Amino acid sequence: MLLFSWALLKGKRDVNIFNKRIPSGIVNKAFVLSLMAILLVTLDLVILTTTEKTSFLKILFEIVSAFGTVGLSTGITWSLSTIGKIIISITMLVGRVGPLAIGFSLIGRPKWAAFRYAEEEVFVG
Repeated sequence: MLLFSWALLKGKRDVNIFNKRIPSGIVNKAFVLSLMAILLVTLDLVILTTTEKTSFLKILFEIVSAFGTVGLSTGITWSLSTIGKIIISITMLVGRVGPLAIGFSLIGRPKWAAFRYAEEEVFVG
């Protein structure tokens, strides 16, 4: 994602590293994966900060640790409510299996359209 940002700022079409071009599909997957991870952590954070009576940083650490399945804890897991424990467990599962795999399993097989819409330049920034 950093390489894409750098290439975009330099006005290049392709993302290159070590004399190799990274396909645009891989770059798109990286952005979607990052967006899904940020949305999940943010949603978990909103839910747990409203249901739990502990500090924001401890909750954030627990969520990120659960998503990364690193096994670290601040020691508040045992004191979480039932909702908190379920949220942490689901976050561990999604982090282990992968957000893209979970998304593909929920959506199903991709259906390719027999047509493409006309392309339009949209002003951004």
